[in-house]
Amino acid sequence: MISSYDVIRKEIFEHLPFLIYWSDCVGTKPSAENALEYAFKYYKKLHNTKLDENIEKIADDYLEKVISYYNAEYPDKSFGKHVAQFIRAFKLGNEQKKERTEIKTDDFKWLPGKLQQNHNFEKISKEFDFAWKTARLWQLLKTRGQEQLILSFLGINEEMSQDEQKKSLPVSSENKLPIEISKKLDCICFEETQFLKENIDFFSPEFMTKHDMCIFLKKACLSSIKKLKGNNVVDVAASNARIKPLDSIWLLGRFYGIHPYALNFISQEMPSRAIKQIVGLESSPFLDWKERDIDELIKSETIRVGNRNYPLAEVLMTIYSNGRLRTLLEQKSKEIIEGKEQNPYKSLYNTILKEGSKTSFISSIDLTKKEFQKFAKKRPGLFKALIFLGSFPDFIFKYAKELEANNHLLDDIKDPRIIGTFLISAIVSEGLENEKNLFIITYDDFDSDNLFAAAMILIIWYSMSVLKEIRSNAKQMGAQS
Repeated sequence: MISSYDVIRKEIFEHLPFLIYWSDCVGTKPSAENALEYAFKYYKKLHNTKLDENIEKIADDYLEKVISYYNAEYPDKSFGKHVAQFIRAFKLGNEQKKERTEIKTDDFKWLPGKLQQNHNFEKISKEFDFAWKTARLWQLLKTRGQEQLILSFLGINEEMSQDEQKKSLPVSSENKLPIEISKKLDCICFEETQFLKENIDFFSPEFMTKHDMCIFLKKACLSSIKKLKGNNVVDVAASNARIKPLDSIWLLGRFYGIHPYALNFISQEMPSRAIKQIVGLESSPFLDWKERDIDELIKSETIRVGNRNYPLAEVLMTIYSNGRLRTLLEQKSKEIIEGKEQNPYKSLYNTILKEGSKTSFISSIDLTKKEFQKFAKKRPGLFKALIFLGSFPDFIFKYAKELEANNHLLDDIKDPRIIGTFLISAIVSEGLENEKNLFIITYDDFDSDNLFAAAMILIIWYSMSVLKEIRSNAKQMGAQS
């Protein structure tokens, strides 16, 4: 479900009309069945009067082709017919159909066979896949008396009666956590994977506070890139990083609201960006950077920082401000270098242009400046809050055209809770997964004072940027006149 959620989150403007309708309906009438029901109703003009008739026809054609595939072409005939009946029942909206109450159908694909070649079908299939997987998980949690977890994840957070609260999970129950585990949560430090594997069942709001869960997650992060050798803890090469049990803890942490990163931020081959942030849980070597000749750095594909090697582009984008790096590389990327078939600066320059943004606060951070290094070391909470909040104005600048084009839809939102959670999650994750972030950031890494100070810094920075742009435009207009 979360993987499907991330797909929609990443392509949020492409799915915005669906998300707004679905969010308003499910937020008003939250239930597992409605989570799937309203995906079908969105594509029916009878229920969604704003739907374009052409889109209704495309969606109807799509569903009929999916049903036809599972009825006739799916290898397992009995399972295929079951899936076809399941989809048909929701498509018809027949309240008497028993199949509609049984959402937990075994895994199947919403974009099977030849349908994958149709872009319109691909978009629609992602929305049905998300709604279906949400409904399945919702139904499962409800049978376990844990419905509040899915409500919280989606951002609904309904007011519950006292009787309902008793059936739901408590916010925290420290007395339930074994004391030997509780003692281990006093510090962010390496823990052997065996300890994490044996105690993963305690990683939930039923046993841990959110702070404890943040510590447990960070221990799992460190255990993926370190190991015990004799009596010493040593680094593991990036190629040997251990994804288990971090992957399970990472998934649960996302669902319980401990972090907003995408699930694929970590992977079997641990990305350098993830390793860089995990290393920062102890002490980021990037905050001890000493100025180096960029002409020397460009000769190697990787650069050693601290005890590890990182890709050249990743290091340069982390250390230099985006503007300064562009200035350093722009002219060099145009030069013809004797003895070189390709200019090594060119691909790097293109990467910088693709990754960076001229108006970005986060990309303006320059760690070659000792003052900024000292600031990040002395005020890590404020630095993390800046990274956390810095992506909000960046997001607005980056997607200004999309926001303007969809302004009429945003004005029509009746229940902002679910769609608001989607938008905030998309914005925050974009900042945390930025090349400038040096730390794995969870929701307890800064307090309200840090957030307020970060907000003030961002307001001042953007005010100065806008003023600078106004003056620049006025100067250009004056020169032209």
